[in-house]
Amino acid sequence: MYTELFSEVHEVLADYQPLLVTAGTMYPVVAWAGGRFHRLVFIAHVGQVVGDLDMRLVQFNPHTYVTKVVPGKVAPRITNDSSRFVLFELRCEEIDVAHGFTDVGLEIVVSNTAMFSAIALGIVPRYAPVWPNHLDVVIV
Repeated sequence: MYTELFSEVHEVLADYQPLLVTAGTMYPVVAWAGGRFHRLVFIAHVGQVVGDLDMRLVQFNPHTYVTKVVPGKVAPRITNDSSRFVLFELRCEEIDVAHGFTDVGLEIVVSNTAMFSAIALGIVPRYAPVWPNHLDVVIV
């Protein structure tokens, strides 16, 4: 039996409300890794896609504004499809902190249009339970 609540060990770090995304590249969900968690999870829901949608995790260096792909964190292309969930799980040791990369984001590239929403969760806190103020309501 577990003694912890889900809301004590998982924190919502960022979210992106459902929106119709048009052609281009965007970074809708960015989370500061910051060493507070052992793992980050990005869950994306892609609604109706017209054309192609590519999705991958990128790491950011906030001082140099450089981004690069997190190795192995690229989703298969979604083409003219609907209602797909994509989950990226990232161990924080996969981030290149030695070169100043501290933030991780979800990059999407859309060729035409797509409905899209996403959430980033910090899981497995390093030192203490997460802050409870990130959730609007917790029902136990």
